[in-house]
Amino acid sequence: MPLETPLPSLAHRLRAEFEQRLATALREAGVAAEECVERVRLVIRTAEADSLDIWAIYHLLGNAGRLRELVEAAVGRPVGKLAIAPVPGYFEPLIPLFEKQFDQIVLCDNFKVGKQMSDAPAVIDLPSLQAQLDDVDCILIGTVDQKIRGLFSAQLPAEKTISIYDILDDSVIVSENSIRNARELEGVIREFDNPFIILCHRFTPPYVSTVSALRDAGYDVVILSRFKENAGLGIKQTDLHLLGAKAVYPVNLIENLYLAQVLDHCPWWFLNDGFLHASWSFERATWHYAYTAAMLEMINAPRILCLYDPIKPAIKDWEYEQPALAAWAAAIRRADGVHVGCANQHLVDFMIRQSGGRCPFIGFLRYNLPAHKRRPPRTESFSLALVSPIADEVSDPGTDLRAVIRELLRQGLDLHYYTGSPASWVFRDSLPEEEARHLHVHRQIIDQQELIWEISRYHAGWCVGNFDVFDDIVVKMESREGT
Repeated sequence: MPLETPLPSLAHRLRAEFEQRLATALREAGVAAEECVERVRLVIRTAEADSLDIWAIYHLLGNAGRLRELVEAAVGRPVGKLAIAPVPGYFEPLIPLFEKQFDQIVLCDNFKVGKQMSDAPAVIDLPSLQAQLDDVDCILIGTVDQKIRGLFSAQLPAEKTISIYDILDDSVIVSENSIRNARELEGVIREFDNPFIILCHRFTPPYVSTVSALRDAGYDVVILSRFKENAGLGIKQTDLHLLGAKAVYPVNLIENLYLAQVLDHCPWWFLNDGFLHASWSFERATWHYAYTAAMLEMINAPRILCLYDPIKPAIKDWEYEQPALAAWAAAIRRADGVHVGCANQHLVDFMIRQSGGRCPFIGFLRYNLPAHKRRPPRTESFSLALVSPIADEVSDPGTDLRAVIRELLRQGLDLHYYTGSPASWVFRDSLPEEEARHLHVHRQIIDQQELIWEISRYHAGWCVGNFDVFDDIVVKMESREGT
């Protein structure tokens, strides 16, 4: 790309090219041409909103001073009193930022009523918010879940209600600083002898041993991540030296697109899982795979697609079943190689046949970090640690195991459950006393090493999950293309 190209023009040109490729992938999935323009904008905004956390919002907004300006522009009026409803986990650390920008903050979340966050008044429920709407200038719907947004929007005045998408205008997503930053990063990476690029939403422990293997094979592994910290997914920034990577750099969408075009002298491994998560919806799976296809096509080098799941299972929005499978096939067509996150060679062979043998496939399991230290075992009653959802907290059909849990509790087993979900407390409080006294709900432990240290004192551990449900969902999918 010529260096004399004006930076904002180059950023918008890259964005426009990505939109065109995304529209093509959506049309291949069966989305009507007249709907593609609106869908492309929605998919990109959804992917950007899915990327928001305490670090990303500062990165996108540039500085806290623009936050009130963006909210007022979106709602079309001055905003002194702002309500946020609901308040998802990623939003909680942002409350102090909003408090500095607005005269008064009201927090509303039916599952967190009474919780104190920063200096704001305690969280209230939706009826309490509705009772004071005349005094509220704007309601910001913080969740990125489409269904939940719809539920809140239906019960709040449209003229006062905005979503997180509405403050993600082009001036936020496309910045002249993005190209400048990307060019500096390009120069750094070109100094490496044998670079291997890993593009991901956020690097997670399951791929640690893969990075180590690439390093041992002589590659300078460079991780391009949407986040500058990995807190929340089991590995801290201070642990990144364990990865064996040459470097880890946070990049936004435009920086991704620029680097994908110019770093054409090295292979790229695209971990697509975190980009616009499917969330058990065929509609979101369609967007997820179309986004994947567009991003792969932007990479001007050998590109390997990493599929965390062989294919995203779904249990809702069934009218998008065929488009989701067609979008999956579109993504496969654009890859030069595919890594499937499983060790079942029969499944890998099946995927090779169904994809028409267009590119090489390889399947191998993912591994986490090893345990460095453990605690002495407990000597009292038999105790079992639970480290996966048990009460359908994440709307995952394989994690509603309340009946099984209750049977274990009735047998007198002490179950120690580590969670950050309010639904878990609701479940425990609903149990009769003779069962509830054996279910111990503990705080969520994010860091993997700390979690291993904590649960190693118990007699056994159970990574809960009903995988028969998961398998049943996958095998019932049908594709008009035979894939």
